[in-house]
Amino acid sequence: GQGAVANRAGRPVAVSTVDGVTRAVSAVCTHLGGVLAWNDAECSWDCPLHASRFAPDGTRLEGPALRDLTPLTPADPE
Repeated sequence: GQGAVANRAGRPVAVSTVDGVTRAVSAVCTHLGGVLAWNDAECSWDCPLHASRFAPDGTRLEGPALRDLTPLTPADPE
Protein backbone atom coordinates (compact mmCIF):
# COMPACT_ATOMS: atom_id res chain seq x y z
CA GLY A 1 0.00 0.00 0.00
CA GLN A 2 0.88 3.63 -0.43
CA GLY A 3 -0.19 6.74 1.41
CA ALA A 4 0.43 10.46 1.44
CA VAL A 5 -0.83 13.53 3.23
CA ALA A 6 -2.27 16.14 0.89
CA ASN A 7 -3.68 19.59 1.49
CA ARG A 8 -7.35 20.23 0.72
CA ALA A 9 -8.77 23.68 1.42
CA GLY A 10 -5.97 24.28 3.92
CA ARG A 11 -6.59 21.05 5.85
CA PRO A 12 -4.44 17.91 5.86
CA VAL A 13 -6.05 14.90 4.17
CA ALA A 14 -4.65 11.37 4.38
CA VAL A 15 -5.00 9.52 1.06
CA SER A 16 -3.99 5.87 0.76
CA THR A 17 -4.31 3.02 -1.71
CA VAL A 18 -4.13 -0.51 -0.32
CA ASP A 19 -5.04 -3.61 -2.35
CA GLY A 20 -6.40 -1.39 -5.12
CA VAL A 21 -8.78 0.53 -2.83
CA THR A 22 -8.19 4.28 -2.48
CA ARG A 23 -9.47 6.02 0.64
CA ALA A 24 -9.34 9.54 2.02
CA VAL A 25 -9.63 10.39 5.71
CA SER A 26 -8.79 13.36 7.88
CA ALA A 27 -5.04 13.43 8.53
CA VAL A 28 -5.55 15.01 11.96
CA CYS A 29 -5.23 12.63 14.91
CA THR A 30 -8.35 12.49 17.07
CA HIS A 31 -6.21 12.52 20.24
CA LEU A 32 -4.38 15.86 20.24
CA GLY A 33 -4.49 16.98 16.62
CA GLY A 34 -1.13 15.78 15.34
CA VAL A 35 -0.76 15.41 11.58
CA LEU A 36 -0.50 11.72 10.68
CA ALA A 37 2.21 10.03 8.66
CA TRP A 38 1.91 6.91 6.49
CA ASN A 39 3.65 3.80 7.83
CA ASP A 40 4.77 1.75 4.79
CA ALA A 41 5.62 -1.35 6.82
CA GLU A 42 2.23 -1.59 8.56
CA CYS A 43 0.04 0.16 5.93
CA SER A 44 -1.33 2.41 8.66
CA TRP A 45 -1.63 6.08 9.56
CA ASP A 46 0.56 6.81 12.60
CA CYS A 47 0.60 9.89 14.83
CA PRO A 48 4.10 11.14 15.61
CA LEU A 49 2.95 12.78 18.87
CA HIS A 50 1.73 9.86 20.99
CA ALA A 51 1.80 6.81 18.69
CA SER A 52 -1.91 6.44 17.93
CA ARG A 53 -2.39 4.25 14.85
CA PHE A 54 -5.23 4.06 12.33
CA ALA A 55 -6.13 1.68 9.50
CA PRO A 56 -6.29 3.06 5.94
CA ASP A 57 -10.07 3.51 6.32
CA GLY A 58 -9.55 5.60 9.48
CA THR A 59 -10.47 2.92 12.02
CA ARG A 60 -8.54 3.33 15.27
CA LEU A 61 -6.03 0.50 15.76
CA GLU A 62 -4.39 1.64 19.00
CA GLY A 63 -4.40 4.72 21.21
CA PRO A 64 -4.29 6.96 23.17
CA ALA A 65 -6.75 8.20 20.52
CA LEU A 66 -10.26 6.95 21.35
CA ARG A 67 -12.08 7.85 18.09
CA ASP A 68 -11.70 6.86 14.45
CA LEU A 69 -10.61 9.36 11.82
CA THR A 70 -13.26 11.19 9.82
CA PRO A 71 -13.71 9.56 6.40
CA LEU A 72 -13.76 11.89 3.41
CA THR A 73 -14.85 11.51 -0.19
CA PRO A 74 -13.37 13.24 -3.20
CA ALA A 75 -16.36 15.65 -3.17
CA ASP A 76 -15.88 16.68 0.49
CA PRO A 77 -14.58 20.24 0.79
CA GLU A 78 -12.69 19.48 4.04
